[in-house]
Amino acid sequence: MPRPDRHRADLVAATGQLLRRRGYSGTSVSDFLQAAGAANGSLYHHFPGGKEELAGAAIEAAAEQVEAALASAFDAADDVVVAAQRSIDAMVAAFEADPRDGCPVAPTAIDAAGISEPLRLAAAAAFARWSDVFERALRRTRDADVAAAQARVLLSAIEGALLLDRTSHGTAHLKALRDAVPVLLA
Repeated sequence: MPRPDRHRADLVAATGQLLRRRGYSGTSVSDFLQAAGAANGSLYHHFPGGKEELAGAAIEAAAEQVEAALASAFDAADDVVVAAQRSIDAMVAAFEADPRDGCPVAPTAIDAAGISEPLRLAAAAAFARWSDVFERALRRTRDADVAAAQARVLLSAIEGALLLDRTSHGTAHLKALRDAVPVLLA
C-alpha cells in the first residue's frame, strides 16, 4: 500500500494561505515550497502544471471549506437573516484575529482574472458555490427568482465588505453589513 504523501496537502494549504494574503502575482513557486516545507520535485510530482495548477487546487480547497462552513451555518438556522448575521460575525472574528486573512479567493480572482483563464474559472466556480448556499437557504422562504437575486446581492456585499475592511485594517464594513442584513434580505 503506498504511503500518503503529506506534501500535496501541505502545498495546497500553504498556497491557499499565501494566495489569500498576497494574491497570485505576489507569490512565487519558491514561496509555496518554503511555506509547505516541500521540495521542488514534490510540487511538480503532484502538480505537473506548476504554479497555476497548484493555485487552482488551493482555490478549490478554499471553496470547499467556505461552502461547508456556510452550509453548516445556514442549515442550522431556521431564520436566514440570523444565519447570515452569524456567518458575518464569524468573518469579523476571523478578520480581527488576523487582518491579512480576508476572502480566501478574492485576491487571486482579482489578480489572475486577466492572466489565467483556469484560475478565473476556478474563482468564479468558488463564488458560485457560495452563492448557491445562500440561494438554497433563501428559497425556503422566497420565490426562486427573488432568492437567486438576494443570494447574489448578499455575496457581493460580503465580498465588498471584506475588501474594504482589508484595505482599512478594520471591521466597520462587515459590522455595517451585519446590521443591514435584515433590510437587505427583507
